[in-house]
Amino acid sequence: MFLLALERGQLASFTSCAHRYLLQSDRLNPKVRKQYVKDLREQWMNHNDPRERHQKFKIFSGRYVELRCAEWLEEQGWTVTELEAFQTGPDIVAKTMRGGTTAFEVKFIGQDLPGFDSVVKSISGQSESMMLSPYFAANYVLYRAYEAAKQLHLAGNESRIAVIVVDGVTWFTFERQLKDGWIDWKNPAFLMKDDPFIEAERKRNSKLDVELKAIIGSITAVWIVTRYAGNVYTRQFEFSV
Repeated sequence: MFLLALERGQLASFTSCAHRYLLQSDRLNPKVRKQYVKDLREQWMNHNDPRERHQKFKIFSGRYVELRCAEWLEEQGWTVTELEAFQTGPDIVAKTMRGGTTAFEVKFIGQDLPGFDSVVKSISGQSESMMLSPYFAANYVLYRAYEAAKQLHLAGNESRIAVIVVDGVTWFTFERQLKDGWIDWKNPAFLMKDDPFIEAERKRNSKLDVELKAIIGSITAVWIVTRYAGNVYTRQFEFSV
């Protein structure tokens, strides 16, 4: 990703969030958590298995998106006061000029594994076509918001916001459902009964459907943000919950 940014003349903007938050006099701030540093080392391309590379890439991207979101918030007039890079807790804590603080938990939605497999097969010359069910796509957005809300549940801040960042490549998969209100954020429930991803999560957590409304309802809002051209972030929707 850094090489591509360099080739495209975007290296300064791509690395600015790391310089802003993680470096101290051009050296890594010693207070940055070791796990955070490990996750931000771009080594995903060193794995032989394409699917494993894809999974590692998503971990790296998720960490980077957290930092970029913090920078994006400051571009909108917020002041970042805390980052998960330095301590356990919300991904970001920021305050407005009025002084109130808000805790943010950021979830990144990139290309899913089946979609990635489809692209790999197409590149290799195999005929492959796949379209995710629009109902399953809506469920996935709701689940990621639930994940963020659950992590924010213990945050002491009065205002708590789940930020779902959707990569521009996959935005078409979710846009219509969000625009047309398929998710009732005041009374959230998963759509349809045969979603394999949600069924797997129900097996891991038998209380998922029972606690969904309470967990989502414990936060202030859900923001849906798109990421285009690597670093252009735009808030598409804000849902009060």
